[in-house]
Amino acid sequence: MFSIASIRNTYGMIRRICFDSSASLGPQSIEIELTSRCNHRCFFCSSHSYLIPHSTQNKYFSSETLEQLATSLSCFKTKSILFAGSGEPFLSDALLDFVQSHGRSFDIRILTNGSCLDKVDRQLFSRIRRLAVSCNSMSEERHKEIHGYSGCSQLRSILGNIIRLKEYQAKEIKLQMNVVLCRKNFNELSEFMSFSLQENIPVLIRPLCANFDAVKSDALSSDEIARGLHYAKDAFEHVGPLSENYIFTLKYFAYFLRLYHRLKYGSAKGQAISCLSGFRNAYVDSSGNLRLCWHRTDPIGNINDTNFEKLWSSIEAKYLRRCAAMMSFGAMPVCSSCFGCAEPHMYSTHFLNRYIRKYPYLLSLYLQDNNVHSLKIENKEQTHKL
Repeated sequence: MFSIASIRNTYGMIRRICFDSSASLGPQSIEIELTSRCNHRCFFCSSHSYLIPHSTQNKYFSSETLEQLATSLSCFKTKSILFAGSGEPFLSDALLDFVQSHGRSFDIRILTNGSCLDKVDRQLFSRIRRLAVSCNSMSEERHKEIHGYSGCSQLRSILGNIIRLKEYQAKEIKLQMNVVLCRKNFNELSEFMSFSLQENIPVLIRPLCANFDAVKSDALSSDEIARGLHYAKDAFEHVGPLSENYIFTLKYFAYFLRLYHRLKYGSAKGQAISCLSGFRNAYVDSSGNLRLCWHRTDPIGNINDTNFEKLWSSIEAKYLRRCAAMMSFGAMPVCSSCFGCAEPHMYSTHFLNRYIRKYPYLLSLYLQDNNVHSLKIENKEQTHKL
């Protein structure tokens, strides 16, 4: 039995896939980097890691630009906004006012390192759809090591605020904890799971994707992946009832371990499959540059110079969305760096299972030209007709 919301969601996605020019639809969700500033230097972060030198100037999204973007998103029927990016959202003065003003109009999600959770009171929390806290260790010293900050450990304060905010929840689950699993914290796996079980909070554990050379040695080995899967299997056999949140934690963890193993060691190594960039999501950095995803460096344009509606409806944007969508069908992807990148695989699997494999007739629609663009491959170089 499909819900009305599910049917609408499916219909909206189909119209996006088919490039319905009359649909006036934007992405289902947009990620906004309110600031490039961060007070943590997590070792695996390609923007702020203490393992690599950085001279990034701190940039901030203005409140005026954010309001203009919100108006455009409403016109484009985009309901979901994720505040994340390379910086810490709560370091932006614009965040709290926006959540208070627009929390009833948009599904607002925030990804935070947890250092500023004192700013979130009951009223603000009621206007947030999902608050994800990145917490990569249950040990005070290791938390400092992985998150790369100085001074006293922030772990107790972060966990205390998570438990405080949990009490503000009604039936809807708004709070979750995110964990990047690597060799530094692999032995804490049981502690992460115990926290999920005891506090009834989903803990989303994903293996480290090594985005630069300095962190490759911290990526999980094939043996560690096997041990992790064995742990998840044993946890399902836990004596006594298991909460839905804990079951979700286990399933999420097992799914991404299997997927990671298949991408890094198995038959899918080096493959590229369809990407959701431009359909499910888009990205705006703190300078106002609109990109299809966080990984792209070349923008479609800047929303400080050209409004979002015009940029999103441009021929260039349509072309880029088409290229991303067709990655799995033999075409050279517009994002060549996505070969071997786990992100397109991880975010596209659900989409392919739900829309393409379940409805084979969509494939023909998916590949129709619709007078958008053609893609030509010559000597492994990408060219396109405009």
